[in-house]
Amino acid sequence: MNSEYSLGKGKTYHDLKEAYIIFLCPFDPEGDGLLKYLAHTYLNQNRAKRLNDGAQKVIINSKSSFKGVSPDLQGLARLMNDELVKLNRHFDYAKNKIKEINRDPEKRSIIMEYETKMLERERDAEEAGMKRGMQRDIERGM
Repeated sequence: MNSEYSLGKGKTYHDLKEAYIIFLCPFDPEGDGLLKYLAHTYLNQNRAKRLNDGAQKVIINSKSSFKGVSPDLQGLARLMNDELVKLNRHFDYAKNKIKEINRDPEKRSIIMEYETKMLERERDAEEAGMKRGMQRDIERGM
């Protein structure tokens, strides 16, 4: 998420823009057989309360059944499975970009390095947060 989606000075929580975070998974992350999972942010203290932060998380499982799913979503899943897809110019563009990146070892390496760096940052941030939480607990005598 970039600064375009953050709040500026004087803005309220209700001014947050809607943002979509899309995970493309070649496996079923939840094991429920759905092609599309939707996730939202909830408060840790009360899981019944959904946070209206404008963030919509969408998980696409390309290995599910396509029954009752729109042709476009089926096309995306088929594209993820490296199947032939001929729906519209958007799918043609995506297919060509994927092929272009896969043919160019340098571009592929850049993407893989970026993904690795993102995972490392996520892990480092989680570790730092755990340390801060533990330190806070020590300071509070917990």
